[in-house]
Amino acid sequence: MSERRCCSRRLSASLRCRPLLLATKLIPQRRLYESPKTNEPPPFWIRCLLILTCTGVSFAHGSNDGQKGMGLIMLILIGTVPTAYALNHAVSARQSQDFVAVSRQADEALSRYVSAEAVVGDPTM
Repeated sequence: MSERRCCSRRLSASLRCRPLLLATKLIPQRRLYESPKTNEPPPFWIRCLLILTCTGVSFAHGSNDGQKGMGLIMLILIGTVPTAYALNHAVSARQSQDFVAVSRQADEALSRYVSAEAVVGDPTM
C-alpha cells in the first residue's frame, strides 16, 4: 500500500510541475520565473491576469454569496477610484472645490434618510 501511495505522490508532483514547464516554453521571459531584484511590481498584463483569475476563482466558489460580491465591488472601487484621482494631475483647484461641494450635498441628502442614532454594525455585540 505504501508503494502505491509513493507512486501516487510522484505522479501528482509531476502533474503539478507541467503547467510551470509549459509556461516557461510559451512565455520565455526569464524575469517572470525569478525573484524580483527590487520592489518593482510585476508586468501590467500579469497583474491583469491575476485579477481576472482571482475574480473567477472567487465566483466559482459560490456566486450566490452576497457578501463576497459586495466585497469584490468594494475592492474594485477602492482600487480604481483613488487611482483615477491620483493619476489625474490636470485637476484644478476649482474642480476640487466643486467635488467637495457635491460630496457635501450628497451627504446632506443621504442624512435625511438615516438618523444619527442609527446602529452601525452588529447590535448584539
